[in-house]
Amino acid sequence: MRIYNYFFPLLIFWTLPLFACGGRFSIVNSPQNQKPRPFALLAPRDNEQIAEGIVSFIWENRGDPNPPDFKVRSYVVNFWSKKKGFGKTFTVFPKDTNKIVQLKLNNFRRIFNRRGKYYWKVTAYNVEGNYRTSEIRSFVVKFSNFRWNLVSENYSYGIRFQYTHRLRLPEYKKFLKKVYPTIPMRSFSDISLVFRQGRALKFEERFLLLSQAGVGCEVLSKLRLIRNLYFSLYPYVGALFSSFSRGLENYTSVSYSMYVGGDLVIMPRGYVTFKGSWIPTYNIRYSETDGGLRTFQGRGWEVGVRVIIPRTILNNFKFLGMEFDFQRMPLEIYFGDIRDQYSGTLMKMRRVSIEYLL
Repeated sequence: MRIYNYFFPLLIFWTLPLFACGGRFSIVNSPQNQKPRPFALLAPRDNEQIAEGIVSFIWENRGDPNPPDFKVRSYVVNFWSKKKGFGKTFTVFPKDTNKIVQLKLNNFRRIFNRRGKYYWKVTAYNVEGNYRTSEIRSFVVKFSNFRWNLVSENYSYGIRFQYTHRLRLPEYKKFLKKVYPTIPMRSFSDISLVFRQGRALKFEERFLLLSQAGVGCEVLSKLRLIRNLYFSLYPYVGALFSSFSRGLENYTSVSYSMYVGGDLVIMPRGYVTFKGSWIPTYNIRYSETDGGLRTFQGRGWEVGVRVIIPRTILNNFKFLGMEFDFQRMPLEIYFGDIRDQYSGTLMKMRRVSIEYLL
């Protein structure tokens, strides 16, 4: 009797909730009520090291099996870094026929511009706004913080217009009175085709058409000596040769010069470059009013600055059907002094050039 006194109250205690729930109570949840498992990310592998180039992030193109008619409308790809406060989001619209979906980043180094560990995941959304998420993976960016391409390194060719102004100071005007014709010693302009090769060791060639009815050629060689997060240093050596008509005379005038200097490039993209050079030889052949032939044997220096306006400051725009991209149009300004070793005359020069990178 005592056993029944204890057994029946326990039986009622355990069976009463079943009747209260209409017999639908289950200790284990139904599979339909379980949260769907994260879908798989395929590439890159978890914790994979990525150096540079075009990188594709790939994952499964599949809907949620609960409900089975879950149709993905879009994927949102999130990237973040725990230490650097970094976050980027991209949206991808899949094709129903594809079994996989990918996000291809052509400008990977511009987005992930610091080395270290990054994380990514994908969220799938259907037309009703319901969503499911993928697993979380990581990847490691291992290139150094300053492995950026300079803007000019992305282009191998260019068209440059340059104007060279020779200041007519009293001393120089007095010198010009002894020169006839004065074409070789006057201000002039030129247009040139530019060819570039190399990165650490660079070569540059220019082929010029001169406003003095002449042609010219300039060769330049640069060596990357220092490169860090803040600046790059490129010492260089170059030479310029030109030949042009002197009007009615039956011979041409020739000029040639050599220079040694360096470029101080402000990193990371080289939008500003400071230039300086020593000119040990700057020779121009000319004739005097009395018919004699002379050579202006100059020596001096030149300093300048090169400026590139990035697209983040000035966007591309169209004018008269032509598109203007100022990031591909570097502007250079130079100041220089050349002194003739024969006559002692000082030639002050100012140069302005603009180039379109191809």
